[in-house]
Amino acid sequence: ARRRPRGPERPIGVARSGGGIRATKDDAGAAWGVSFVLAGIISGRLVDGPRALALAAAGVVTLDPMAPLGPSFQLSFAAVAAILGVLGPARHARALLDEPGQVSAPVLERIGKALVPAVGVNLAASIATAPIALAWFGQFAPIGPLVNLAATPWVTVVVVPLAFLWCALAALCPPLADLLTPLLSGALGLLLDGVEVWADVAGSAQTARWPLASALCLSVGFVAALWGGRGRAVASLCQNFLH
Repeated sequence: ARRRPRGPERPIGVARSGGGIRATKDDAGAAWGVSFVLAGIISGRLVDGPRALALAAAGVVTLDPMAPLGPSFQLSFAAVAAILGVLGPARHARALLDEPGQVSAPVLERIGKALVPAVGVNLAASIATAPIALAWFGQFAPIGPLVNLAATPWVTVVVVPLAFLWCALAALCPPLADLLTPLLSGALGLLLDGVEVWADVAGSAQTARWPLASALCLSVGFVAALWGGRGRAVASLCQNFLH
């Protein structure tokens, strides 16, 4: 039998049972949602952001009709919907930086183009999910968007490629995966250490829990306002409900 590599199970948080990896119910639902989107792309249909999000939600709900009542579904789809809504304003802001005379130094222009979408996406996702997190868990960390600005590039450029390579080597050549394990564990360890430092600086994130209905109304209203158009009417309804 092929020997299994010694993987970085603890940092990654992999749950093992009987030598295999067990996916949670939420993992399976998310995977099915992505599968529905990929099926649409493979079939040659154009899948834009909102349509892909709706298709993923439909797939998850089809498999688990009770999923929208749980925090995993609400947080995930609120974050993605907010990111889709802020992409338009972020592109417009980047286009303004391209106009002559807006930024004097080319270095500042490049930094601005990199920061504008990153800051916009982080703030939008954080604001959209904050009420839901407060309702379900009674937790809110204002320092979260700042931490994400540092963590996201590290995860994107270092952690994800290393994890992908480790998984591929684990299937094809376990001894090579063993050699890569310390590097992946170190990258994840640095990430977790950094998050712990920021957590110590920020202090406790515990606060009073919010009513779930009001929290969902705030999140939906914020996302609808970001989307604009007909979304403004939805945002207005949510505002009237809160009043």
